[in-house]
Amino acid sequence: MERKKIAAGIILLFLLSIVQANVKAQDLIFEKWLDHSPDHPNFGPNRRHFYHAFLSTSLTIPTSGTLTINTDQPFTGQITVGFRYKLKVTKPFAIVSECGINRNFFRINQSPGRNFPDTLIHQSQSIITSGLFSGIFLRVRLGQRGDYLSKYIDLGITAQASIINHLVTKDVFNSAGPKPYLIEKTTVSGLKNINTLTYKAYVRFGFDRFSLIASYRLSRLVNTSSLKDLPDLEIGFEISPVRY
Repeated sequence: MERKKIAAGIILLFLLSIVQANVKAQDLIFEKWLDHSPDHPNFGPNRRHFYHAFLSTSLTIPTSGTLTINTDQPFTGQITVGFRYKLKVTKPFAIVSECGINRNFFRINQSPGRNFPDTLIHQSQSIITSGLFSGIFLRVRLGQRGDYLSKYIDLGITAQASIINHLVTKDVFNSAGPKPYLIEKTTVSGLKNINTLTYKAYVRFGFDRFSLIASYRLSRLVNTSSLKDLPDLEIGFEISPVRY
């Protein structure tokens, strides 16, 4: 009996070994080798590199100085469309550079006694300058964590090149036709009394996608052919259409 049991066990082990040889594991259907995936990518609003577009508008604040040309509000200001790049240096500090196009418009006050750009009294008279700008800033982030713009302060300087300059004059005359009044509009291009390059000191208070901005022009916009210069202080706001 013992021999029969031993023989039966040997036969059973032999059969199991044959069955196990034909059993296969699961086949590999899909395999993908990933490149290096860092835990903290370098691109983002609060990471080393970031860039975005922005749009800003400001009012040029009239001053009471004797060497400032009087202007009318709210028809004096600027509109800017630009692109900004941020390089994070350390945890609270970053270097910000930007460039874009800008348009400045100044509605000249038509009070008696003025002498720029002429001495005549018109219905309205505006100087419009358009061109390119660039700037560099030091950004200080105000403590909030997270990968978003958060609160910050930018301090820097910008340079503006006035490429296209216009003097737009409107006058109203009595008409003998069916309409009692006739409006005449005159545009003069290529103003020679506007400096091509100007500089501004700039401060920006950021609240995530929205910012309050203020700038002060450090150089003259009107050249020395006129004793007076156009207003140099601007205050406005900015929006950055950033998606998180």
